[in-house]
Amino acid sequence: MQARVRTATAPPRRKPTYGTATRLARKIIYLAVERIGSVKKTATKFTYPKGYSPQKYTEGIFGIIDGPETRVELLLLNADTAAYLASRRLHPTQRFTKRRDGTTLLTMTLRGTTELVSWILSLGPYVKVVKPRALREEIQSSFLNASSLYE
Repeated sequence: MQARVRTATAPPRRKPTYGTATRLARKIIYLAVERIGSVKKTATKFTYPKGYSPQKYTEGIFGIIDGPETRVELLLLNADTAAYLASRRLHPTQRFTKRRDGTTLLTMTLRGTTELVSWILSLGPYVKVVKPRALREEIQSSFLNASSLYE
């Protein structure tokens, strides 16, 4: 099935919600499913580009947006947060290590941290980024900018 898609300009920094391969663009594009106005079934068959596999492409990604491979270390600051996150499969490489001080270290090796940033921010004061430094600084900057709105 091939879809004809009507699009509108997305707001800046809009998070895409669906990825697909296209022969026209010769690259992978992301579509926000909620912005698709209509779909029409046609007789045209779509075949993935040679060598492309959605499963292989998304392997190691946190969400759907890829990037460079990054080892991430997050300190979960209380037992409730650790128990909640450990009960879910966040990523195939996730490892939880309990520490003597009552915290838990969560490690993952991901391809891309774009969507991870929003996820970490949603956990607020219950998670601290240990590594990598660039991710730690990005989270710190976001929290500082947000807190300045309330001064």
